[in-house]
Amino acid sequence: MKNTLVAIILAIGLFSSCQKEDPTQTRVGFYVLNADGKHLDDGMEYNLFIDNVYKGTLEVSQFETTDMNLLNYQTLDANKHHIEVKLGDTRVSSTYLRITSRQASTGTECSVGEYVNGGSFKRLDQDRNPTYAIFQ
Repeated sequence: MKNTLVAIILAIGLFSSCQKEDPTQTRVGFYVLNADGKHLDDGMEYNLFIDNVYKGTLEVSQFETTDMNLLNYQTLDANKHHIEVKLGDTRVSSTYLRITSRQASTGTECSVGEYVNGGSFKRLDQDRNPTYAIFQ
């Protein structure tokens, strides 16, 4: 009886000490926010990389948007993700994004020279997916 009780206590301790992973999966719409309306070179594409993997091109908007035609949707887990945007071969943004079931965090990863470096995460209602605007 005593051995069984000790085994149960050890099992409870083992299970409670295990690190629990956050199973959060969030579909996020990415785009470039060009709020000041400065001219962008025609023919140049903004390319999105998440964790150094190419995820497609990004559309530019002068206003914060939820327009599905302008958003590049990607599904992210609860890990911290490195978000990089290139204009042609030039890195113009280097940020991170982490979305858990309780919070979201974002910030800059490294310097990108003369370009504006940053992003804005907007958590929308349950009918619309959140958006991540890369500043430009």
